[in-house]
Amino acid sequence: MSEFIKKLGQVSRGNEQPMGFGLRAKVRIAPMMLIAQFGSVDRNTVKQAISGGADAVLFDIEKPLSQIEMISQISGSIGKAPWGVRLGANTSEDIDKLADAGCDYVVMTADVPAQLLIEDRMGKVLETDITLGDGLAEAVSQVSVDAILITDGDSLPTLTIGRLLDYQRICAYSGKLAVVNVPQNLTDLDVLLEAGVGGVIVDVEVERGSEILSEAREKIQSLSGHKKREREENHALLPRASAMFEDDEEGF
Repeated sequence: MSEFIKKLGQVSRGNEQPMGFGLRAKVRIAPMMLIAQFGSVDRNTVKQAISGGADAVLFDIEKPLSQIEMISQISGSIGKAPWGVRLGANTSEDIDKLADAGCDYVVMTADVPAQLLIEDRMGKVLETDITLGDGLAEAVSQVSVDAILITDGDSLPTLTIGRLLDYQRICAYSGKLAVVNVPQNLTDLDVLLEAGVGGVIVDVEVERGSEILSEAREKIQSLSGHKKREREENHALLPRASAMFEDDEEGF
């Protein structure tokens, strides 16, 4: 199983996990994953991001296979932190090469070949827009992906109630583990946590990227007292669209 998806699932289930079989003591884990994103491949900056508190690495480069050897070398120096790539219109052969190189997960849009859905060696994260409708969000729940990345092109300086409801709506209808890009205002992380978000992505190469990464880590650590709702509970709050149609039909 993908280590990235495994960790994302752990933080989404709660703050504490048992240390081992038969032991009462528990190990506290952060309530959110912190993912460092890179648009280039540089060993030192990646290692600095891991030292700065990143739990995973995401390479957002145009042709990841062209630098796969360098990425593989870097992965050997960042410990157990899983790494993944953002995909374009890759072929199945490309996926094989990525998996063989040690890629742990991929982030993909709905434009990639559907054949990728049967890939089981790496975690699959589907990128969706915040404006995704209820029907499509529910359809995602039936698709063989492990998590979703919810993007918001508006990039509001402060998260509004309306936007928060959109995040919660998509998380609830899809029933998937959820990741978002780090908000401009880090104080919004607590409400995103309550909405069902389990991880945030920080672009380390933008202005103040490294500082934002460190600040996000500190903020996430301070959220340890919050109790995230179970995603299954959230999902149950919203009736399935198909069930609503069935109820309507029974009324005739």
